[in-house]
Amino acid sequence: MAACPQYYESSCCTQAWSQRIAARNDPISLAWSSHYVLDPRAPSNARCIELLQSISCLACSPSQGEWADVRSFGLSINVCGPFCSEMLTACGAVMFNSTHTTAEAFGTDGTDFCEFLFPRDSGVSATVLTHSDDCWDDTRGTMQTQGTPIRAHPH
Repeated sequence: MAACPQYYESSCCTQAWSQRIAARNDPISLAWSSHYVLDPRAPSNARCIELLQSISCLACSPSQGEWADVRSFGLSINVCGPFCSEMLTACGAVMFNSTHTTAEAFGTDGTDFCEFLFPRDSGVSATVLTHSDDCWDDTRGTMQTQGTPIRAHPH
């Protein structure tokens, strides 16, 4: 799986779904990209891209039922506060809306940032929880350790 190598051995995603994630054409990517764009000139956006891809990959996790639920309005995801704080640090200054306002201007903490990143009208809504087993906290995302993908972890 090109987009989510941490789930290569055990995945709930097909190759086609993985390709949608890689192309940022999955529901989670479409949710944030409907409101924000990444600044392609920002040299510091690599970590932001890793985290955004990581949260898109939660759909491929064999444990996805712990963090995601399909509701009548779309997908509801439980995200841990530390992950949202890291997202704000990595993405806040390199994501812009249509008026060229940085995403960090819309939230002073990680909770605000995740809630603005995934507004209910986008088809994906984020509920930010304190760190627990019931929320997504893959702060290591798709980082590599000596060339080997680190497996995602729920806590």
